[in-house]
Amino acid sequence: MDGVYRMKIEFISKYADWFLHPVPVKKVMPDWYKSLEIFVNKDMNNPTIRKCVPVLDAVSCGYAVLAPTDLVFTKEVIDNEFKISTHLGRPGGIQRPVRDDMNYKIEGHPMQQVDPKMFYDDEIPFALKLLNPWIIKTPPGYSCIFTPPFNTERRDIRIITGIVDTDKFLNHVNFPFALKDWDETKQSVKIVKKGTPIALVFPFKRDDWEMKIVHEPELYEKHMDKWGWDYFSNFIDIYRNKIWTKKKYK
Repeated sequence: MDGVYRMKIEFISKYADWFLHPVPVKKVMPDWYKSLEIFVNKDMNNPTIRKCVPVLDAVSCGYAVLAPTDLVFTKEVIDNEFKISTHLGRPGGIQRPVRDDMNYKIEGHPMQQVDPKMFYDDEIPFALKLLNPWIIKTPPGYSCIFTPPFNTERRDIRIITGIVDTDKFLNHVNFPFALKDWDETKQSVKIVKKGTPIALVFPFKRDDWEMKIVHEPELYEKHMDKWGWDYFSNFIDIYRNKIWTKKKYK
């Protein structure tokens, strides 16, 4: 133990020994980020976005809920109307039916509950919902944002972002989602692989805020020049060394 007190977030399931466990999202960083060189052609004057600490914070903050099984979708289009069929894993491959008390399956949403403008042009304008098998509990005063993992939002599956007061809502937070379209004449099914990061769970403390507009003409003349001198007097890792506070998710 390092002697540091950390807030606790709990992922609770009767079947926790069956499902892939949620993980700190830093363990499932997007492939594009991991494969990117830090500098272009090793030129320290030409860093890539991999060097940007705010992007690092975004792709490593919070926790990822992983798809417990393959999610398999088939599509039929008749007169521009979509019919989506779904199953979990290989048809007939799961020896027993998915148990009702798992809270794990895919359902549909009536289209009257959504607006077609919610969907991107490359997504099927059809609302689906993934029942999330995990109950998520945070300390008093803390809520969670449920959203697609940052900077990988355009996967085959994109949950609709929501915020839940998870200190008081001790129930399953399910995930309405959109599905990226595909040419069913070339690919009969769409498969979202088991272990795919489905949702980013980002806990945060609730506070009351009040916006204020400040007109400060002398800010640049008096303060920004001094701030710029202090900030830019180093060559590399300026933000990391002078501004950044490391965030820990375990």
